[in-house]
Amino acid sequence: AWGSPALKQLLIETIKKGDCAVIHVSTDGDPKDGGEHFIAAYAIENEMVVCSDPALGRPVFIPLSTMSLDVMWKDKKKLYQICGVAPIRPA
Repeated sequence: AWGSPALKQLLIETIKKGDCAVIHVSTDGDPKDGGEHFIAAYAIENEMVVCSDPALGRPVFIPLSTMSLDVMWKDKKKLYQICGVAPIRPA
């Protein structure tokens, strides 16, 4: 389930170890569909997950408290809800 304590803990532990994570996010406000977009999380700063987002071409900062964030894709509002975390080890 999106934003679950287990996902949050896995994300925190992964970043603390110095690894990155591929984050699966729902962008349509319906995380039951399993999500449809992927971003890369690489740091936690000020209780925010710092991610690289290829769709936006810039970093996004997702609050750990909600595990979700509103972003704009051109003129369309998207709600990023973290529904999956896959740890990866940088090369």
